[in-house]
Amino acid sequence: MTHRLARRGLFALVTLTLLGGSVVAGVAIPATAAGSDEGAFSKTKTVTREFRDADGADQVVDSRDVTLKVDHTKNLRGRERVKVTWAGARPSAARAADPFGENGLKQEYPMLILQCRGVDDASLPAAKQIRPETCFTSTRQQRSQSTDPFYAIWRHDLYATDKDRAEKSGLDPIPAECNDFGGFSTHLTPFVAASGKTYPACTGETMPPEAAVGASFPPAEVAAFTGKDGKGQVSFEVRSAVENESLGCSDKTPCSIVAIPIMGLSCVDADRECRRTGRFEPGSSNFANEGVDAAVSPTYWWSESNWRNRITVPLTFALPPNVCDVIDNRTPVDFYGSRAHEPGHDAVGTGLLPAQGTVHVPAHIGRRHPGVQARRER
Repeated sequence: MTHRLARRGLFALVTLTLLGGSVVAGVAIPATAAGSDEGAFSKTKTVTREFRDADGADQVVDSRDVTLKVDHTKNLRGRERVKVTWAGARPSAARAADPFGENGLKQEYPMLILQCRGVDDASLPAAKQIRPETCFTSTRQQRSQSTDPFYAIWRHDLYATDKDRAEKSGLDPIPAECNDFGGFSTHLTPFVAASGKTYPACTGETMPPEAAVGASFPPAEVAAFTGKDGKGQVSFEVRSAVENESLGCSDKTPCSIVAIPIMGLSCVDADRECRRTGRFEPGSSNFANEGVDAAVSPTYWWSESNWRNRITVPLTFALPPNVCDVIDNRTPVDFYGSRAHEPGHDAVGTGLLPAQGTVHVPAHIGRRHPGVQARRER
């Protein structure tokens, strides 16, 4: 069986080469290596915050020219990291110890970065266009709110529709499983999966399965910090349909990174909570997890005055893990360099692989289906 494993491992390396990769001194190198500049992206956008005065005139209270760059965006694989940098943004405040998922909500003026299904192209059918409902978050706190009307500042958004300013919005009617309270203002930002299923996202039980507590992957969405110089950077981990089936990004389903420089809600009236400008000084930390001004936090990223400031980065994904079925439909065997030297699994000892160097084959080689557990062939 050892010789058979070695032959299968050698086949994986040869297959990788045929698919466009290369092998140097026993090291398998994917055709699109992380850190390449394939599909490098750069865009500058003017983002604003506005207040409507009593006479009906709209005043721009803050304006920034934000430049966002991503080092590579094409032929991505699941869990590949891309470098996102920006300049010209409003400096952040109240830095969180952990900016991922809901832990990043108690910050002021961060750069919120999400992965969403779809693209920003008005010529496409609505189902293929990006919208808040196709952006993935790991918790319901990031997309649905229910609160006393005094604090429901999204209802004062200058750019919100009349429907979004209603006491109940997002889904009509509010599903019973949301346990909504009468007299409270409630907004839901449901998640629409690639399958077409709609998750109300109002409780942990109504979120998509990939958002479950203890799910295999930690949150990818991040409320990243902007320095006092208006600059920032983060390594963002993209997810394919293998890791997040509900999001569904693949070589056939286009997706995007959405970066939202939080400027603060634009307000249609003089509502005090809507017009707040922050409790913390630029560059400050909030490791004590104190409360922040919600109007300038990422909590309401889905509200129209925040959403309209987004910068969208189109992505393309490489072929899925089952691409090897085209060549060989036998039961796959995982092949990893770390096991090439284990007793009983010594592919190097067969002479089929070189003794020098480290053997590394990306996880998609030898795994035919998502979620297949590591197997040993004895």
